[in-house]
Amino acid sequence: MTSPILGIPAVSKGIRWNNSVKYFGHIQSTSRQASPLIPMKLITSLFLVVAPLLFGSELGLTTVTQPLYLHGSESDSRISLEPVPYVTSESDPEWRFSAISVPFVPPSRGSWRAHDINLASLYRITVDGTYGEDTKDILVNVDASKATQPEGYPFTVEQVIQAVVTCVQIMYPQRPLDEGALKISIRRAPKGTK
Repeated sequence: MTSPILGIPAVSKGIRWNNSVKYFGHIQSTSRQASPLIPMKLITSLFLVVAPLLFGSELGLTTVTQPLYLHGSESDSRISLEPVPYVTSESDPEWRFSAISVPFVPPSRGSWRAHDINLASLYRITVDGTYGEDTKDILVNVDASKATQPEGYPFTVEQVIQAVVTCVQIMYPQRPLDEGALKISIRRAPKGTK
């Protein structure tokens, strides 16, 4: 009789070759369904454990400080720096600073028409931040090169830039120097543009 696996003649008369059970010094499972499930369970388990580690961040609810103004209200014309809710799935520090310029439309009831009240987004000022080469310092860029003052708003572009810089400083409080410094660069519109 020839071995179905090795293709060689059986040497011992005590070994019987059939397709359901093979005996080579240890007992194998007679169930053909159990073996494919074990690797599948292992792969699924590994995916569930490793998948969150593949992403640098998680979905989270937090707050970000933004420069706000209720245009059309009868309140004083002042910029209010307020923490607003923000959902992020980006890495820190990227989300922390880019969120400053994301539009914010607060929920409203009554006669006030809901609209974006974030001056950074209304004035087209963007913010981004990342770690420096030393992986300690935080480099933040405030890009006001496309900034414009919307019609009817009482604040100059420069006032809103200063409010945005203050929001950046609030979002990254003072720390000891060995933990890294906050370095802010401001890109303004070229001279002669409005």
